[in-house]
Amino acid sequence: MIQKKGNKVVEVKVRKSALELSKLFKDLRKISVEESNKEIQKKQNSAIKAGF
Repeated sequence: MIQKKGNKVVEVKVRKSALELSKLFKDLRKISVEESNKEIQKKQNSAIKAGF
Protein backbone atom coordinates (compact mmCIF):
# COMPACT_ATOMS: atom_id res chain seq x y z
CA MET A 1 0.00 0.00 0.00
CA ILE A 2 2.75 2.47 0.93
CA GLN A 3 4.62 1.63 -2.27
CA LYS A 4 1.55 2.37 -4.44
CA LYS A 5 0.94 5.68 -2.68
CA GLY A 6 4.60 6.61 -3.12
CA ASN A 7 4.39 5.77 -6.81
CA LYS A 8 1.31 7.96 -7.23
CA VAL A 9 3.10 10.90 -5.61
CA VAL A 10 6.05 10.42 -7.94
CA GLU A 11 3.72 10.14 -10.96
CA VAL A 12 2.03 13.43 -10.05
CA LYS A 13 5.38 15.18 -9.67
CA VAL A 14 6.64 13.78 -12.97
CA ARG A 15 3.46 14.84 -14.78
CA LYS A 16 3.68 18.34 -13.32
CA SER A 17 7.34 18.64 -14.30
CA ALA A 18 6.60 17.39 -17.80
CA LEU A 19 3.87 19.99 -18.23
CA GLU A 20 6.19 22.74 -17.03
CA LEU A 21 8.91 21.61 -19.43
CA SER A 22 6.42 21.47 -22.28
CA LYS A 23 5.38 25.06 -21.59
CA LEU A 24 9.01 26.20 -21.43
CA PHE A 25 9.81 24.51 -24.74
CA LYS A 26 6.78 26.15 -26.38
CA ASP A 27 7.92 29.53 -25.08
CA LEU A 28 11.46 28.87 -26.32
CA ARG A 29 10.15 27.89 -29.76
CA LYS A 30 7.99 31.03 -29.92
CA ILE A 31 10.94 33.27 -29.06
CA SER A 32 13.17 31.43 -31.52
CA VAL A 33 10.70 31.90 -34.36
CA GLU A 34 10.26 35.59 -33.49
CA GLU A 35 14.02 36.17 -33.50
CA SER A 36 14.40 34.28 -36.78
CA ASN A 37 11.69 36.42 -38.34
CA LYS A 38 13.47 39.56 -37.13
CA GLU A 39 16.70 38.42 -38.81
CA ILE A 40 14.86 37.66 -42.05
CA GLN A 41 13.23 41.10 -41.95
CA LYS A 42 16.61 42.78 -41.39
CA LYS A 43 18.09 40.96 -44.39
CA GLN A 44 15.14 41.90 -46.57
CA ASN A 45 15.40 45.54 -45.50
CA SER A 46 19.16 45.54 -46.21
CA ALA A 47 18.56 44.08 -49.66
CA ILE A 48 15.91 46.70 -50.42
CA LYS A 49 18.25 49.52 -49.32
CA ALA A 50 21.06 48.03 -51.44
CA GLY A 51 18.78 48.07 -54.49
CA PHE A 52 18.24 44.35 -54.95
